[in-house]
Amino acid sequence: MPPSIIPYRHLLRLGCLKRNYVRHLSTAPLCFKDTSADKEELLSDQRLQAMVAELEKSANLQQGNDILLESIETLKPAQEVISAQELDKLVTVFENSFSVRQLAEYSAVHHLPRNKRKKRQLIDGIVKKHWGIQTLEEFDAAREKEALERRRDLVKESFPASFQQMFFIIGSNGDTIRNIEENYQVLVTIDVDKKEYTVEGPSKAVAQAKKEILAHLNIIQEEVDVPKGIKESTQLKNEVNESLVDVSKLAGSFITLEGDKFSLASTSTKNLMNAKRLLDLMLTEMGTTSKKALDSADHTIVHKYMEYTVLPMQDASAMPLYDKKLDWNKLEYVNKDEQDDYVVLNSQEMIGGIDNMKDVLVKPLNMSVGDNVSLEARFGKLLFHDVKLPSTSTTTDIRSLFQNRTVFLNSMPPRKVTTPYMPIIQSLDGGFHQRTIQLEYVNQSLLADYHNENSDLKRLLVEFLIQEDGNLSVKKVVAEKNRSVLDIVGLYGHIDVRLLAKQYLNYTEDHVQELVEQCKLVSYGEMSAPKQQSISNENLVLSDIAFINKKRYLFDDGLISVNHIEQQEKKVKRTEMMVTSVEPQTLDTGNAIQRWSSFANILKSIARKWEY
Repeated sequence: MPPSIIPYRHLLRLGCLKRNYVRHLSTAPLCFKDTSADKEELLSDQRLQAMVAELEKSANLQQGNDILLESIETLKPAQEVISAQELDKLVTVFENSFSVRQLAEYSAVHHLPRNKRKKRQLIDGIVKKHWGIQTLEEFDAAREKEALERRRDLVKESFPASFQQMFFIIGSNGDTIRNIEENYQVLVTIDVDKKEYTVEGPSKAVAQAKKEILAHLNIIQEEVDVPKGIKESTQLKNEVNESLVDVSKLAGSFITLEGDKFSLASTSTKNLMNAKRLLDLMLTEMGTTSKKALDSADHTIVHKYMEYTVLPMQDASAMPLYDKKLDWNKLEYVNKDEQDDYVVLNSQEMIGGIDNMKDVLVKPLNMSVGDNVSLEARFGKLLFHDVKLPSTSTTTDIRSLFQNRTVFLNSMPPRKVTTPYMPIIQSLDGGFHQRTIQLEYVNQSLLADYHNENSDLKRLLVEFLIQEDGNLSVKKVVAEKNRSVLDIVGLYGHIDVRLLAKQYLNYTEDHVQELVEQCKLVSYGEMSAPKQQSISNENLVLSDIAFINKKRYLFDDGLISVNHIEQQEKKVKRTEMMVTSVEPQTLDTGNAIQRWSSFANILKSIARKWEY
């Protein structure tokens, strides 16, 4: 008798054989329990060897199963869509390589149906159900079926809409309607003539898109009286109408001119207030009201012995958005007469040389104790609306030109103008290169149809210096009581100059901090507008936000800046050269009137060299 076999009778004698027993698969000694005597006995070495062999057999079987699974997986195609011939070859390989039992075992591992199934059914379950393989014909048929179901579910619904509603459905530059189409996979069509919009797509998607559209149509409205100057001028009314489209986009509100009223519609009170603000700014700067335009000159001074030529000019990037559609010309000079003799336009008031212009500039300012006056000069060109005059006009004819609205356009100086000057390399406020953000506020008394002109604070400038790490620090706060502006046409026959005398208030440090805290600048980006700006003083209105990159030079007691500017509210990008009268050691702008002689000499020096 082989030593590894234990006879049945021996097991009976040992009392270890039971009808129901448990096989313990472990490395501990194997035994059978005697329930009657409650004793345990070890198996013989022969039996233990037999059980170990059985375990090895099970391990080999498991290894064989792993090889089986891996072999089947290697047959899976790389693409889910194959040709019918490729599918037939795949099925043939399955039929020739694997038995029903092997396919059933694979199906069991992946929880696929396998009971009482034939080999072909098992193969189809693995290839088509589990792997998702289909033929090109099956794929095309499925797509056709899906397309047919979509066509059956397609609906097309039309809804009435006013012009105001169409504006908000379309959104800024079409963003709203584009997002709705992409998010819900529908087609939205606007029919202006029929005053309706149509939504086309699957029924469920159309319902969702319609709900989204209605969310953009919670509109509030307000009417504003049209200023008298526009009512009486068809030309001004046409110009305003042409500009309302751009102002509406900028304000995110729908603005129309209907009879003697401006109609404003918006989706929030905040947007509505912003639209009214931008409308007031536009009307004031266009000179369409009885108020003096914000940036217009008190006087225009022309060279007594110079003739001018009007040439075609169009520079949309340097013009406010409401002027970009108009036909503008540039004023050039025919005779480069360097005699220093000027006259006030429309009054024949003789001035003489530039040294005598101080009194004309300062005259509109009502000086009082504690007031300070700064001086600035900005170089550029004067633009005149095309009035179809002859190409060459004398100084007398320029009066007719000046009756049309003018815009002072700054221009880039030639290199030979700035090269001799000494750049500011080190200073307390940023050095030669500076990047700043300027928030400008104006008193409502300066805007259209506001009548409270008694406030001492007419303008407020808050300037932030952008540091290298991107943080902002307050550079200066200038609170203006008044300003005076002179436009000099053809200084020394070379260039136009705008002079600004700013009468400003001296605030204590605590008062300055209080003003700064009232101005909120939530976030900003390079050449992009801050998300929010506000000030608590109800009489002050944000008029513009400017991003400025500066290069600065010091020449005698003048600070010369070459500024690259982007004005957010006016949608204007330009480069200007500006001279500011300063105290050389501290760069303080106060008491500038006392430095008039040296300031005038700087202007003359620049004007004589300003030739391209």
